[in-house]
Amino acid sequence: MKIIIQLYFLKKNYSIKILFLFFIFFRFPIFPANAAEKLTLSIFHTNDIHGGVEISKANYIDPEFPPLTGNSASIQTILKRFKTLFNSDTYILLDAGDFFQGAPVSNLSKGEAVIDVFNKMGYRAITPGNHDFDMGFDNLKKLAQKCNAPMIVCNMIDEQTNEIPELFKPYIILQINSVKIGIIGVITDDMPRLSTKKNIAGLKFINSKKAVKKNVDILLSHEKCDVIIILSHLGFEEDKILAQQVSGIDLIVGGHSHTGVRDIYEDPENHTLITQAYAKGGTLGHVELSIDLHSKKIIYFKNELISLFTDQFKPDKEILSIISDWKNKVERGFDDVIAYTKYDLRRGDPESNLGDLICDALLHRYNADVSFQNSGGIRAEIKKGNITVRDIFNVLPFDNNIYLLKMTGAEITEALEVSVEGSHGNLQVAGIEMVYDPKFPKFKRVVDSKINGAPIEKNKVYTVVTNSYITESDGSTYAVFKGAGSMVDTFDVLRDVVIDYLKQIKNIDIDIQGRIKIK
Repeated sequence: MKIIIQLYFLKKNYSIKILFLFFIFFRFPIFPANAAEKLTLSIFHTNDIHGGVEISKANYIDPEFPPLTGNSASIQTILKRFKTLFNSDTYILLDAGDFFQGAPVSNLSKGEAVIDVFNKMGYRAITPGNHDFDMGFDNLKKLAQKCNAPMIVCNMIDEQTNEIPELFKPYIILQINSVKIGIIGVITDDMPRLSTKKNIAGLKFINSKKAVKKNVDILLSHEKCDVIIILSHLGFEEDKILAQQVSGIDLIVGGHSHTGVRDIYEDPENHTLITQAYAKGGTLGHVELSIDLHSKKIIYFKNELISLFTDQFKPDKEILSIISDWKNKVERGFDDVIAYTKYDLRRGDPESNLGDLICDALLHRYNADVSFQNSGGIRAEIKKGNITVRDIFNVLPFDNNIYLLKMTGAEITEALEVSVEGSHGNLQVAGIEMVYDPKFPKFKRVVDSKINGAPIEKNKVYTVVTNSYITESDGSTYAVFKGAGSMVDTFDVLRDVVIDYLKQIKNIDIDIQGRIKIK
């Protein structure tokens, strides 16, 4: 008040005085609003951490001198300091899926290490992602049973009961102050293509938009919820479609597409807010909602992504202890050096030296004519220097088995056309040389192809070696492999085959081989 009066008497033009006081009064009220009239709620969220609960290097910021992020341990520090860091009354912590598949400590514990960390941190709800089914639905059910937070997904149905499977829920309801908050979980419609049949056996995934709408109606009409949040593993673009097609949603906390949403998206018609927080655990999403306690409407919001740098948020010792205990159980020998590489081993399209190396390992082990590896299954890169078991685990985190197939030259040619079709990453190859023209029509782009230096013979039967993701995934992406004359599961894991190969050759002097060329 003193500052306002002083500024007032410094003015000479009285019309300006009045306008100035009017602005000050309404922009910065002299009498503070009654705190009891609103609820300030912080929603912290993670997505697609892929087992990234431990301290990691932020190579995306500086590959040469990456800063460290404390991940789950730094989030716990933030939660413990919540009252001093954020002007909020309370918070809830959510995860939007793909929480465990992708890191050694997580994979080797079959996700239990992540659940132990989540339980300590106090997550309120988790929506499973497609990769959370990678070790089978039975394993996911065990994790759901162990987890203190409910796993919610409204469009996953047990084929026998035609209901949400036991241990899962379509939604939860939280009562905070006098505000009733409904949180609905939803997973991508693409599950049949993204997971193998055996991993989702007995399940069906119904239309996500229809399932969400049904449950939004239930929460608004029957449960009388004031705020509706969707915990989504659909992907950012699909979240925008959902926000457009289904009214009544206040906030979508997303995952699946690994999108970093710094400026929150607001649907222009329904005014649904959408956010997401990158991937791998190095970023924490934070949405603050101010809710009027009379109207139960959101009157203010803000959004931020918090980089979990260890020098800013010192990792919590209790979380580090949980992770350390699990690492001691499951990661013995992971930092043993098995080979040396002269080059940085990189992934990419249309061909990568890391893809060449993996495919070479397959040919070496099984003496096949041709090998294939999907580019999307190569999840990390290796810098020049020593290679450890941990490096290979980071590159190939999925437990894909190796399959031997008998395929005709015509089928292999079709596989090459599928590879360069353009809707997903090229297949990496060994034993094959190919040239394609992306300007040509789809499925007529391969202009030259050879196996072991000779033109591919249409009717000749070749031995092909590849991984179980390619042979078992449903949908049309790799359907050509399902028509193979014979298909044999070796029960060897791709990652182990590559490790054995590196132990044998010791020194890697391989750059891109020019197996895939663009005309």
